[in-house]
Amino acid sequence: LLAGGETMFLYNVVAAALLALAWLACGRSSGVDRSVVRSPATASFGPAMLRLVAIGGIVGAVGFGLAAIKLLPGLELMPVTNRAGGLALADAAAPIIEFTEPAMLSALTFGSRALHDKTHLFAGTCVLALVGLIAGWCRRETRWLAVAGALLVIAGVAIAHSQTVFGMLWSALPMFKYQRIAQRALVLAFLGVSVLVALGARRVLQTRWMRSTLARYLVGLLLVGIVSAESLVAVPTLPPTADIRREIRANQLLNHVAAGSGLFRIHAWESTDRNWGIEHVTVPLGLSNLAGWDHLWLRDYLGAESTVGRDVLPFLPASYMARHRERFWGIMNVRFVSAMQPLDRPGLKLICRFPPCRECQPAKSAGPYLYENTQWLPRAWIVPRCVLVSGDPAERFLATYQLLEDARFDPHRLVITCDEQHELAQHRSHDALIVPASDFEIAPGLAEQRSKLRARDQWLLSYSMQTPGLWHQPDELAEMLEDLMSRDPDPEPPVVETYRPGFIRLRLAGQVGFLVLAEKFAHFPGWDVRTAAGPRFLLRANGVASAITLDGTEEWVELRYWPTGFARGLWITLASLVLVPLIGWFGDRLLRI
Repeated sequence: LLAGGETMFLYNVVAAALLALAWLACGRSSGVDRSVVRSPATASFGPAMLRLVAIGGIVGAVGFGLAAIKLLPGLELMPVTNRAGGLALADAAAPIIEFTEPAMLSALTFGSRALHDKTHLFAGTCVLALVGLIAGWCRRETRWLAVAGALLVIAGVAIAHSQTVFGMLWSALPMFKYQRIAQRALVLAFLGVSVLVALGARRVLQTRWMRSTLARYLVGLLLVGIVSAESLVAVPTLPPTADIRREIRANQLLNHVAAGSGLFRIHAWESTDRNWGIEHVTVPLGLSNLAGWDHLWLRDYLGAESTVGRDVLPFLPASYMARHRERFWGIMNVRFVSAMQPLDRPGLKLICRFPPCRECQPAKSAGPYLYENTQWLPRAWIVPRCVLVSGDPAERFLATYQLLEDARFDPHRLVITCDEQHELAQHRSHDALIVPASDFEIAPGLAEQRSKLRARDQWLLSYSMQTPGLWHQPDELAEMLEDLMSRDPDPEPPVVETYRPGFIRLRLAGQVGFLVLAEKFAHFPGWDVRTAAGPRFLLRANGVASAITLDGTEEWVELRYWPTGFARGLWITLASLVLVPLIGWFGDRLLRI
């Protein structure tokens, strides 16, 4: 649900619907069904449908109750993910090939030429499935299973290879618009083939030549051998792999970094997005990454795959486009950078070149070049001054990146916060307000505020994406940065008392300004900020980081993560764990009575 990756759950829903349809059409009046359904009235369609809906509702309610602890937080996080608005049909149904299909399935779409691939022919499995389809249809008690298997195969192939069929699910099935790679629908076809193969094997073992137990065992083993052999022939060659413990021990670069103390992050120069991360080594070593799979499905950080938010330049790609990319990474607490090739960057200082690691996968996880980012900042620090940038996300992020790129900008002394709307009365603590030029045209009174703000040592500037260089007053921008950088001495840094996942405690000494955290907390619902003087709000800072306003009354600051969805889901799941067995036990007792 969080990343649009719950494909199996959605296809299980489709499979259950097809199984129910086959049972309603062919299984209600079978001998097996009559042994379960005691009332002859259930042989009619109406009562059978009601029974099916009732059982499905009970199963769904139990499933929701047990999964609520994960389901509700996932739904709560969905609006901030990179698929927050769902995928366009063209993107969701793009013809991406993740794996080689069995020839019997691809031939239904690509014709007889697909049968030339002998390694994926599955001749014995196909014959067994065909026997199962015919034999299952001919027997009244297994007819619905044969129909269900055929429907599953047809549905899987159709969804995987027909954009029209895929589009029907995309428009009708809840949550399906967050999915992509239509070929994954072949899981339905594999399920259907499995049912038909089971029916075929049953029919072969029930022939009159299988009267002896020994013959049934021998033929059964032969059938298992045929299906297994065809599967093994089709298995692709695995890429180079190694025991993860050996990889960790062999990675001298990351072990060297992990031996250091303090809170910092590491970044592999070649990790320009979330793919091919190195967390499988860094996480066991207690290291934190700038880019990878862990919690980075944030739209403003990695970019949008959805139909919403594609106009926003996300932080990580923007850092690679920046002249001072080390500054971008430094404000996110990146102290070390590894690279596969030597780098000549003014912000990076070579520490060591480590021996090549032949067992490390991917190879970039081992460098072998390790650099220190001379512009790295701690996980939490305090700045005396703040600039507020308002506007829509695309404008706001671009203006923020431009400020971070400015040679006069010093992240030790100035933080950039953001807001979609400018409310001067609510932002007296900010030293400068930067708004889109369109706001001056819509609200002429805003321009009159500039002199009043300057009298209070505050600045008001404008920008426009249509203006070369973005800024309407570049000279005034330079004057503003020089003024804000020179006003105050550096505040005393906070003391980190506790810093663990879900809970942070910092000790303060009456500092005034803004506490900046190199974390993406402000983007995610569920973070609560408390101080000795009362609660505080989290602000989005420096594009994707977080900040808290300090007025000097705070002796300590605590941040705790307890999202509403998790709290509600926890109670629902705990109640379900208790109620489901009790209801089942009492229900069985009532039925026996």
